[in-house]
Amino acid sequence: MHLFSQDAKPQGQSTLPRIPGKRWGYDYCPGCGLPKFHLSSLCQPCQRLSIKSPFDPSRYVVDGVHCRRVPLTQGKYALVWECDFDWVMQRAWHAIRSRDHLFYASTHPENGIKGIKLHRFIVSASDDDFVDHQNHNGLDCRRDNMRVATQKQNARNSRKRVGAKQRYKGVYPYNSVAFPFYALITVNGKKINLGKCSSEVNAARLYDKAAIQYHGEFACLNFPINIGIETWALCGVTPRAQRTPLPSEALP
Repeated sequence: MHLFSQDAKPQGQSTLPRIPGKRWGYDYCPGCGLPKFHLSSLCQPCQRLSIKSPFDPSRYVVDGVHCRRVPLTQGKYALVWECDFDWVMQRAWHAIRSRDHLFYASTHPENGIKGIKLHRFIVSASDDDFVDHQNHNGLDCRRDNMRVATQKQNARNSRKRVGAKQRYKGVYPYNSVAFPFYALITVNGKKINLGKCSSEVNAARLYDKAAIQYHGEFACLNFPINIGIETWALCGVTPRAQRTPLPSEALP
């Protein structure tokens, strides 16, 4: 590998060495040796590792159980039961953000083996298992907040898709003046029309009633009774909670 001279490179490009398969303007990270943007001192994985949350010696009581916070990167913490804390702290954990904008705790890949997520590590989930967080907080790894589920059960408890136009899950606009919204639920791959409603909130509540009936404990509600605000705060993340209906919109 050699440095390209000023005359050999296109005008306005960097004189740093060209990495095969990469654009101009890349060099190597001094921390891990992987390619990085030449204006950055470290690559993104090393940057995340360099910003570790401080250790928290405090103990917290959540739902009557003593809990501890596991320090992560990006200013985040994972919440675990105190009985799991010493076992979990034997590994180095960092915060990652998924495509659905949820944070999770994970280890770094080692020797070609991909990292393991903290919630799967605690419940000892197999490769075929899905781990569902009841309150949708990926950093809340208390045992009573996690459950091993099938792919269908995990999908039932999924939130409204990020970027969706509708304000509530299962609610869609309808071309009618008297009934401008309708509710729709998917059960075992089959879509069921729940009916038309005069307001968006009424349609959302209609969906919630059907979700409890068809999905049971895995139902993801538009207006949940408790989303565990205190656990989200302990983890350093903000819940994407559903909007509370206005008094004028609430059902009688």
